[in-house]
Amino acid sequence: MDAAKHLKGMAYHEAARAVVAYRQPTMYANGLTFDDVFKCTVMLAHMFNWGAFNGWETYAMAFLLYDATVANFLQILAAVDGFLEKSLTHFREKGIDLAEIVEARLVPDMLPFRFQIASVAHHSRGAMEAAKNGVFSPSSGKPDLDYAALQALVTEARKELSALTPEAVNALVGNDVTFKFGERALPFTAEGFLMSFSLPNFFFHATTAYDILRHKGAPLGKRDFMGRLKLKG
Repeated sequence: MDAAKHLKGMAYHEAARAVVAYRQPTMYANGLTFDDVFKCTVMLAHMFNWGAFNGWETYAMAFLLYDATVANFLQILAAVDGFLEKSLTHFREKGIDLAEIVEARLVPDMLPFRFQIASVAHHSRGAMEAAKNGVFSPSSGKPDLDYAALQALVTEARKELSALTPEAVNALVGNDVTFKFGERALPFTAEGFLMSFSLPNFFFHATTAYDILRHKGAPLGKRDFMGRLKLKG
């Protein structure tokens, strides 16, 4: 996709989002989704050249919220699930106390491993719940969870996110989300919240959890972090 086509696709996305924000209740009452509005927006812009429109459908969808968020959450959560299990095998073989791992940190003033894993779930599954419900609050850090419970937390997050459909997630575009932190309240759109707040936090905590396990001797590498790639075909 060249730059001009990408920018045009983004412009169509913004136009469709404005329609959704203005007519959302009516749309949903009639079974319409953001995808339907977007396709109609592009179609109307290209009615003079129907043949070209069929080609546009493959690249004009410059941004789909599901692909940018849930698909990435699921890829990395599967990887986290995998490197937790791989590390567990190593720690058992070496006789390392799992309670020590749960409380491990890279430096004294950082939050422990258990907080990093709890935050991975909170900024993925919890973030999608906030995008639907409209409110997000900081993670408690789950101080009572042991290693097995942390693994279960990741598995549960994967299960819940896997149940989300692209249609339902894409329809969240334009929704209001407020991040409440003590007396502070930061206003976002759902897509702004997920793209600028949730995803960076999610990757930060997943990376930190990986780093702590690596620091404690787990035999991990980059492929363990990346997870399953989305290959063509």
